[in-house]
Amino acid sequence: MTNIPLQKKIAVILSKDSSYPKDAYQLITDVIHAASKEQHSSQKQSHHIGAKKIVQSVIDYAIKEYGFFASEVLVKLNLINAIDVGKVVFNLIEVELLHQSEDDSLSDFDYDCNIIQALTQHQKNYTVRSDQIKFLG
Repeated sequence: MTNIPLQKKIAVILSKDSSYPKDAYQLITDVIHAASKEQHSSQKQSHHIGAKKIVQSVIDYAIKEYGFFASEVLVKLNLINAIDVGKVVFNLIEVELLHQSEDDSLSDFDYDCNIIQALTQHQKNYTVRSDQIKFLG
């Protein structure tokens, strides 16, 4: 089911800033919602999710949802570095789809994290060699 208010607010963002496609905003919203539920279920007091946790959650979500295509999907969404995630997050904050604490800023996402390289490294760690494949029969 499509969330109409979400889609309308994303349309407002896109009318001002077309750097990231609609699906990038949907992905970040889904990731933060999942991370928030995870944090809430672990009985932590704060529902606040920091920049590094959001970026790591994007990586984890992409691996889980898209597998070996994760890096291709994130490249198409223009989510290459941590700062890209931050720009999407702060655009969502601007239209009140997300909330920020008074200590949050875009600069929290301005650290050396190339998401595509992280995904590529993850894929290298899980490459199956032909001698590991067993055939049934």
